[in-house]
Amino acid sequence: MRSAVTWLRCLPCLVVALALCIPASSAFDSYPPPPKRSKSDRDVNAIGHRQAPQGLNWYSPAKEKELGDKYAAVLEKSVSISQERTITSYVDQVAQHIAQNSDTALPITVRIINSREVAALTLPGGYLYVSTGLLLQLQSEGELAAVLARGIAHTALRSVTAILTRAALAGSTGTSLGIRGSPAIPMAMPCGAAADALAPSTSPLLLLHFCRTYELDADYFGIQYLYKSGYDPDCFVDAIQRFSPAANTHSETFGPLPPTFERLRLLHAEIARILPRRDTELVSRSEFTEFQERLRRLMPAEPKPKRPTLIRLDSSATD
Repeated sequence: MRSAVTWLRCLPCLVVALALCIPASSAFDSYPPPPKRSKSDRDVNAIGHRQAPQGLNWYSPAKEKELGDKYAAVLEKSVSISQERTITSYVDQVAQHIAQNSDTALPITVRIINSREVAALTLPGGYLYVSTGLLLQLQSEGELAAVLARGIAHTALRSVTAILTRAALAGSTGTSLGIRGSPAIPMAMPCGAAADALAPSTSPLLLLHFCRTYELDADYFGIQYLYKSGYDPDCFVDAIQRFSPAANTHSETFGPLPPTFERLRLLHAEIARILPRRDTELVSRSEFTEFQERLRRLMPAEPKPKRPTLIRLDSSATD
């Protein structure tokens, strides 16, 4: 079985496992074309009075919450969850503020995982997890809000259960992600582990188009939620640049995220077209600085690497 913290090697922005069987030719597109957006999708004033596009989904919100409870319980038995009230309450405060300015109908639950790895995870039913390693690399409260807004966007889109529905239609050998190993672990891995939920003969290349479409949707709606919450939308762009994986031929072609340059191009276009300019926008508060300082004090010291030692053989032992 995979290590319980395997998910920490995944995408550093809030993500979900994605799966769909599509024509093979589409899988080799470097990125999907931007979807057509409805008038309400483009109207930030409609947030809270509209429903984010969700597509085909066999799961009711109540069933999704039940599924999320199950996976969250398994994950939290396998990792170290922070119990430091000051730290968790600050992150939860920011998350709930974003949730109140979003389209999600599901409650948002935020947990902090004690790990130096840099990653975040969205489970079904509104469960968001962020690592302490990621929190320490943030440069502002706006960047924290951006990371959370992206996860809340996946919750509003109900990405996970929509993907499970697609996986079942594509010939999945089961209807949940608990097919191989711990049920919570595949949720952490965007396309690679999502393939585990599909029939063994399904090629991961067939998943790329749908994966990337959902990631672009999370960018599109996430930045709107950030803006609606009063933050500078450029904080979202900064977070994407900070945490996007390093560009290389393999990741650009086969990774579940569209190329970073394309994501940034679309975000800049969105900011210019649908996010009205304001006189004042929040980037950070003093509470953020206090939060990070406390988190650094609570982080255990990094273990020093063991230095090799020379073992001298007793000369009598060689006689």
